[in-house]
Amino acid sequence: MTSWDDDELWDDRDEPVRGARPPVDAEPEPLADPVPLERELESSIYRIADKLPGIEASGREHHPGLCVRCDVQARTAVMSLGRDARSYWAKAAPTLSVEPSPGNGLTKCTAFDLAPWTMRLPVLRLIHMEEGPIGRLEADLFTQIRGQIDRLLQTRSGGRQ
Repeated sequence: MTSWDDDELWDDRDEPVRGARPPVDAEPEPLADPVPLERELESSIYRIADKLPGIEASGREHHPGLCVRCDVQARTAVMSLGRDARSYWAKAAPTLSVEPSPGNGLTKCTAFDLAPWTMRLPVLRLIHMEEGPIGRLEADLFTQIRGQIDRLLQTRSGGRQ
């Protein structure tokens, strides 16, 4: 025996059909090509925790770090550490000074070290995903820093890169 009257009929014409999709007249837009990881990270400036490059600075926990080059296969990123351009360190080491701009996100004149240090790429990707970059270095300055660091790396490797 049914739980409703035999005279009552179920009319499902006004009910949505589950799992049915509306007809598509046009083809869906193709997905944009993903941006290669290198292009996304290189020239970006990040807040790098002082413990990562192993520096100690009183009253500071972070320094700007510029991603100069990524090697996805080796899972490493070549970085340039930034410090106050007025500091002793900036005058004692080879650096390139960068003025703050809306695009690079720096708050004061910063000297980026031309002696690079490497960082594990998964660590940089985590910083990129969780905090994001503070900005991007202008193309002409990035070309200068990258060129000088590449020459230094080539010299260190005996001409191999």
